[in-house]
Amino acid sequence: MDLAAVSPLVLKKNWTKAELLDLYRGSATGKRIGTPHSDKALFRKRLDALIQTVAALIDQGSRPKPIETDARRGRGSSPSRWT
Repeated sequence: MDLAAVSPLVLKKNWTKAELLDLYRGSATGKRIGTPHSDKALFRKRLDALIQTVAALIDQGSRPKPIETDARRGRGSSPSRWT
């Protein structure tokens, strides 16, 4: 498995927009939440704006989702085998 990271310390210094999007889409977060914009819209962005967009998507995907509760019983919404 190839590992890659976007960091000032990586050996690859010149990234294209397509390579950055492919890197994001191949990540666990990218596979789970995808991209809310079309490829055309993303490629129109400047490289620094695209990096900020991808970073925001990664941040959004790494936050835990709140647990939904059933107001009637005050319990989580996941089914219980005891009911």
